[in-house]
Amino acid sequence: SPSTLEILVLPPPFAGTPCKEACTTRDCQGGDHNIAKSGAIMQCTAGWDWISPTPDRNTGIWDEVEIQWTLGDVKLHDVWVKVSNIVVENESENDIDETTTTLPLGDDVRVSVWIDLTVTATYHDSSNRSIDGSYSYWITPYSSHLQQSPELLESSALASGTIYNVTIDQHAADYHLGNIRIPKAKLWWPHTHGDQPLYTVQVLYRSSDNAYESRADTTFGVRTVSSETGAASKSFTLKINGHPIFLAGGNWITTDQFLRFSNSYQRYYNELTLMANAGFNSIRVWGGGITETRQFYQAADEVGMLIYQEFWMTGDNNGRFAGDYDWPKDHGSYTRNVRDVIRKLRNHPSLAFFGGGNELYPTSKSPPRDVDEQIRMYIGVYDGTRPYVSSSVTEVGDSFDPFDSLAPKDGPYGIQREEDFFDRNPGFTSPLLSLDELARNVSIHDVKNKNAPGRNIGFQAEIGSVSHPELESLRRFLSSDALESFPSCGVTSCFQVDQKWNNLKWITFTEQSGLDRICQFQYPPVSNLTIDTRMDSIEDYSWAAQFAQYIQYNALVQ
Repeated sequence: SPSTLEILVLPPPFAGTPCKEACTTRDCQGGDHNIAKSGAIMQCTAGWDWISPTPDRNTGIWDEVEIQWTLGDVKLHDVWVKVSNIVVENESENDIDETTTTLPLGDDVRVSVWIDLTVTATYHDSSNRSIDGSYSYWITPYSSHLQQSPELLESSALASGTIYNVTIDQHAADYHLGNIRIPKAKLWWPHTHGDQPLYTVQVLYRSSDNAYESRADTTFGVRTVSSETGAASKSFTLKINGHPIFLAGGNWITTDQFLRFSNSYQRYYNELTLMANAGFNSIRVWGGGITETRQFYQAADEVGMLIYQEFWMTGDNNGRFAGDYDWPKDHGSYTRNVRDVIRKLRNHPSLAFFGGGNELYPTSKSPPRDVDEQIRMYIGVYDGTRPYVSSSVTEVGDSFDPFDSLAPKDGPYGIQREEDFFDRNPGFTSPLLSLDELARNVSIHDVKNKNAPGRNIGFQAEIGSVSHPELESLRRFLSSDALESFPSCGVTSCFQVDQKWNNLKWITFTEQSGLDRICQFQYPPVSNLTIDTRMDSIEDYSWAAQFAQYIQYNALVQ
């Protein structure tokens, strides 16, 4: 008879309370910040300065869920491919050291690659016995048609083999299938440097009596990843296949606020392609959001994006600015989630490096010391190839350590003069001053070591400017009366703007000098405008806002 599966879903244990006011002087990053107690969670569902809170905190199933029945059967899973050595074909193997070699650019380059191949097998049987059998594996160019016969796989395989006399016990265990050579392979590159060839490995276990059989597979790319402190930037520098990569990228929260498309490979592929066409070759998956899905990383593998994946902590809620340094409440559950994410994503060549979270400081306390040490241990044991930094940014000053974080500071986020984007530290002093130094009116001329890593932004973890939707979008969210209440010229505070606009996270287009970058199109040259002046219509206002932000982002990207 048909069976019914009932799944109970609950909100996070600490849902937190968002700020009720859309315009407030309070710190509302994560509402009252209690959501960070929950652990591996999308903190921004409690609201942020760029997004309204999600009422149910995205309670429910939004990622893959599989129900597996393994009683009396063998189940293979977690196929792990770890590149151990790469040799350019026709060169002497003795001259190659994978940790130091700069591999040649070019899509026609062929290499021999050695991989360590591991698979996890789970076996449950009521008779409490072990079974004997064999493992077979086939490594082929990537294909979406995975369920192929062994004979067909054998004909297209770049490498294959069988390991006999393997015993599987009554528990899950990792089985190392050997160090396997793949000849005539091609290197995976970010799209700015080359192609993205991918390979599939399929593993089959068959019991000696042919009673049990199980398959598992994964996709991978051939490349090396490492990091160093850049000689010029004096900050984190990523290297792919031995080449330092200039990372041009953007921050990513998720594909939409309610996670409606979190399993849509096509949506991810389209959006990542859009970013690639804009010139980006890297993405930072921000620590106040989610750790992204397999579909996201599959799309990134194919598009050729490099991904910096942070875990679920922010300085806003985990002690630095608010909340508590010891959060989340359950460190063990949190780090087990970290472990599972590492195991789930480790075969994706697009995944370049991990981070402990967003703007955590000091790194001696945030992430909590035991959590940070456990993360580093899990990356070493279950990955062993990727760099890790404890935080995106830490603090300005001589104590900045480029091995702990990417930069001493990030931002700015508001309207800027176009020429400011071309300064050494856009929107800030050069050299940088700490908050304490700014409060004491310290002059940049009093800074002794102006070129120190902690005095300049060498890796920009995040920067932004103004944002104004197209009028067509605004009309979907605002009434006619609200549209006609568009902001006056020269306003600098959300308290001067209709509350309905604040609900959509309105941000001013007025510079510190008083120049309104929207109204300048109707009243040039304009500075120090009063709020009694307005654009003629919402149509003119939206057109000018669109053009003003185009100028901003054009300068930012350049």
